[in-house]
Amino acid sequence: VHLTVKVALGLFVCNQLGGWLSLRRILTLGFLAAFVLPVLFSNKSHHLQALQFELRQHAAQRWELLGVRKQRAVTAIGGLVVFAFTDITTRFFILFMALAGLHMYRESHTKQVDGAVNLLRKTANAAKKRLSVGASGIASNLSKISPKKV
Repeated sequence: VHLTVKVALGLFVCNQLGGWLSLRRILTLGFLAAFVLPVLFSNKSHHLQALQFELRQHAAQRWELLGVRKQRAVTAIGGLVVFAFTDITTRFFILFMALAGLHMYRESHTKQVDGAVNLLRKTANAAKKRLSVGASGIASNLSKISPKKV
């Protein structure tokens, strides 16, 4: 599934960029990517990483303040806005990515639940064995003790 998602993402990006690229733009982007961006990143990497961390923290705090119902509403409205302003190929791509993400979530979640269930079963079986051994041991010890005659 991971490879399919990566290939789909690459094809989608190539499709979207393919309509806007010309030879002149390809050369300009190549020059920027080769010479300008590495220098900018090396000079400003600490500032960019601090800014990224700060923005993530701020977004996470704001998201947590919304509450579950408002989070769902914001997600639904955002999805509708994105869907309304995109063409049909983008809509199919978004649908494909959502289904692939749901499939990956179900796989990982099922594995976690199955692991927890197996652990609980092993623990319960071990406890049953200890109880049965303990009960039979107590019964055998009690049978060895002779009742005292008064």
